[in-house]
Formats: sequence, structure tokens, C-alpha cells
Amino acid sequence: MKLEIFDHSKGRYGSRVQHRAVSVNRRNAKISFSRQATEELGLSTEYAATFAKDSDSKNDWYVTFRKADPSGLPIRAHHGSGNAAGYSTLGITCRSLSSAILDSLKAKSGATLLIAQKPEIINGEEWYQLITAKPLRLN
Repeated sequence: MKLEIFDHSKGRYGSRVQHRAVSVNRRNAKISFSRQATEELGLSTEYAATFAKDSDSKNDWYVTFRKADPSGLPIRAHHGSGNAAGYSTLGITCRSLSSAILDSLKAKSGATLLIAQKPEIINGEEWYQLITAKPLRLN
């Protein structure tokens, strides 16, 4: 018998594949941005997010970020507890928005969606499309 050993030399415990993504959770109404998304988009707690749904198409969602925007949803740091103690993510909390996104995806409890690499210019502003055609997670 030959054993293949899995220890720290094989990889980090709890390491995750990073994507430029946004996660939506119905239970706690949190919409969290992945670490890669926050780094690439330069997000911080100084920004506010605005989400929009294209009413002409079936399921197109967009997000834009503005610094110190009073009309947007303020981005806050969500600090983990339990198994996620010591970790924090940036995101927003909005029950009506999280429910609307998940209802449009026909998801029961949560979903993780990729954020487009290049923004689209709509009405003179940069909007990033949320890729709803192939969610990373849908449950």
C-alpha cells in the first residue's frame, strides 16, 4: 500500500479559489464582495453601492460604486463570527435588494455571482454587470 499524504505542504488549510464575485444571502440579507473584487475595484468603506435591474431584459443586474454617495447603499465591513472569526468582508445589508436578486435567480437561500471585468457605460456612468447566466453558487 502506498499512502498519499495531505498536510501543510500540499496546500493551505481553508484556502479558497478567489473570484471577482458578489455573494447574496437571504437569511441575513447580506450582500458581500469577494476579496478579489474589493482589491480589483478598489472598494473601501468610503464607497456606496447602487444596484440596478434592467427591466427590458429578463435577468440582467448591474452594480456601480461611488465615493460618499448619499443615495447609494453604504459599504460596510462585515466581521465574521464562529468559524469565520477574525475574517472580514466588505458588503452591504439590504433585505429588499437581496430578496429581489435571489427571487430573479429563483434561489432559495443564496447565490454567488461573478462581476464583469469591464464596465458598461450607461447614462454616462460605469456599471458592472453581474453574470447571472452561470452563478458560481445557487442554493
